[in-house]
Amino acid sequence: MEVTLKLNMDEPEDQKSLDRIMKATHMAIVLWEINNNIKKEVERKIESNPTPQGQDYRYDGLDLFYESFYELMEEWDVNINNLID
Repeated sequence: MEVTLKLNMDEPEDQKSLDRIMKATHMAIVLWEINNNIKKEVERKIESNPTPQGQDYRYDGLDLFYESFYELMEEWDVNINNLID
């Protein structure tokens, strides 16, 4: 089976479609990493840096998650804003 995709690169929407196609594998890798590794990474970071008594560690965990998420996005050169806008 062969698929031919025709895009007019003078059209901004077609350029965005091409960008989405080209980044599909990178986005899948980021999602795989989130699903398989970020939880373990955040747990390790929390365990290695205990939260002071009386402080809610959940927010630290959330911050650590997003820090790891954005690092992955940068590593794989995935900019959501460029793909959605």
